[in-house]
Amino acid sequence: MAIEHRVNSDIGMVFERAYVRIHEYRCAHTNNVDFVLRAYVTRERFLEGAAHISGSETWIPFTAEFNDSSVNTKKQIYRHMATMDDYKNAKPVLEEGQSL
Repeated sequence: MAIEHRVNSDIGMVFERAYVRIHEYRCAHTNNVDFVLRAYVTRERFLEGAAHISGSETWIPFTAEFNDSSVNTKKQIYRHMATMDDYKNAKPVLEEGQSL
């Protein structure tokens, strides 16, 4: 699961359809989650092991739900991103069998 989104590198290059995915997330003792996004030139380049786009790493705080009926944390994060102004026009990239 990831998104396609416009990304600017720290040297001024613009990638109109970069492959942006959750690199990691950290859960505190409460429902607070910090997650980091990294962008890659394309999904294929990510799968080949290419480095992320320089300057594309972004940390974002989020309040998740942890109970028996909540979806997994990564899905919650992607759903939350869809509500954020910076990512509202991003296109979801789902692997076979995945859903939001």
